[in-house]
Amino acid sequence: MYIHDANLTADLDYSKNLFKEMIKQNVNKKWFANGNIYKLGEDEEFLKLAKKSGCIGWTTGFESLSQPSLDSVNKKENIVEKYAEWIDKIRENGMAVSGLFMFGFDYDNSGIFDKTIEALNTWKIDVGEFNILTPLPGTPLYTKMDKEGRILTKDWSKYTQAQVVFKPKQMSPEELYEGTKKVIKEFQSYRRMLKRWSRFPSLSLSSSTISYLISMDIFRKVWYKREYGI
Repeated sequence: MYIHDANLTADLDYSKNLFKEMIKQNVNKKWFANGNIYKLGEDEEFLKLAKKSGCIGWTTGFESLSQPSLDSVNKKENIVEKYAEWIDKIRENGMAVSGLFMFGFDYDNSGIFDKTIEALNTWKIDVGEFNILTPLPGTPLYTKMDKEGRILTKDWSKYTQAQVVFKPKQMSPEELYEGTKKVIKEFQSYRRMLKRWSRFPSLSLSSSTISYLISMDIFRKVWYKREYGI
């Protein structure tokens, strides 16, 4: 079951009370949800209650391995040097980690891709999703880039987060696209997928968690195949 709350860590006290009530009512459901990585990693009581109430894992936005990029988009609470510690904390409490990453911030250069691959190999996160920064119409980002003359196309069908629709600051559009594709190809290779799947049982994950993570991996593999041809 996926709890479709945009951010279940937005109000920690509310969520803790929710988990306590789920435990009290003996709600026998396994669930996945969204949460901020820094809140998940710093509140062990929250993690223990979530696990006891049925949580099998978290989808969380790491966004970038560049601290300046995170700071520039008001994601200062995401501290790159603490990512590994926070991931370990979640997994030590018996829950999986599905990480979201975005490429193309103004402080990103072509080195961000290898840096991300290296981190992914070290962290061993369970599922990953990788997108290209997309200035959606009506957002402050789109307005800013439009004023700067950086919008490459207004064909909205291309605003899929898998195509480059703007001029990056520190690399070419081609470098951004190919770099994102490189990360995806590395992480979603069949060799890497099988390696991730083989270690799930040793993490003491439930069978339902393992099945869910594998299905997420396969779904994203199909999506990337369609968008990137890999």
